[in-house]
Amino acid sequence: MLEVKAAGIRHRFRVLKRPQTGNALAADLHRRMLEREQAEIGRLQQILDLVSLDGCQTNALAAHFGEARQ
Repeated sequence: MLEVKAAGIRHRFRVLKRPQTGNALAADLHRRMLEREQAEIGRLQQILDLVSLDGCQTNALAAHFGEARQ
């Protein structure tokens, strides 16, 4: 049996664009957080719509992923 183990991994980051000011950085982070929050709320709404559906939930879920059921 062969066992593979990761060792010595380093995550490197580079600064692509420095913010002009601390306020600019804060505003950008705030905007991104609001966008992410809205996206999550949208995903949760899709789940609520699915579980409260009067029709066949299986067909609705399959259709969401591009599959057609009979």
